[in-house]
Amino acid sequence: MKQKHEQCERCGQTLTYELTLGKGSFLTLKTLSKFIGYKGINMVHPTKELLGNGLTNYQIGNLSILRFHGLIAKIKDNPGNYGLTRKGMALLNGEYPVKETVIVLKAHYDKPAKTLSYCGKEMLAGDFQSDWCEYWRSNSFEIRSGRVIHEKEIPVKREEKREEPKLI
Repeated sequence: MKQKHEQCERCGQTLTYELTLGKGSFLTLKTLSKFIGYKGINMVHPTKELLGNGLTNYQIGNLSILRFHGLIAKIKDNPGNYGLTRKGMALLNGEYPVKETVIVLKAHYDKPAKTLSYCGKEMLAGDFQSDWCEYWRSNSFEIRSGRVIHEKEIPVKREEKREEPKLI
């Protein structure tokens, strides 16, 4: 998406940039959600827990794409840890579309980087991975107060055919 970016009056650098959500970023989100489901708590330290065990250096470096799209968030008072947001869970469940591109204001002096706006087409989980619905149904969970709640399968009761005792 070509957008005209503002420039700093002092140095001439652009003040904004674009981050596009692609299949690689989506697969990173999928890996994080799967690990959080196994761990049982909505907190993961990607470098310590997933580097070489599900994520590559490149994927960990692209966590900012997921963060600026609002799909994951840093966990306060736990440096380096991230958790899935409601928006991230809704995207994974196929319930919520996200815009393809986010416009980010660069960190400037003492101000941190922040999301300015979203643009591009709306994307659902199926746009990134065609078999995602089947995968997610088999690995679904819900997060309540930071804890992972797995859906319990309700056993199907089969009617057993009972033979009546025969009278002689």
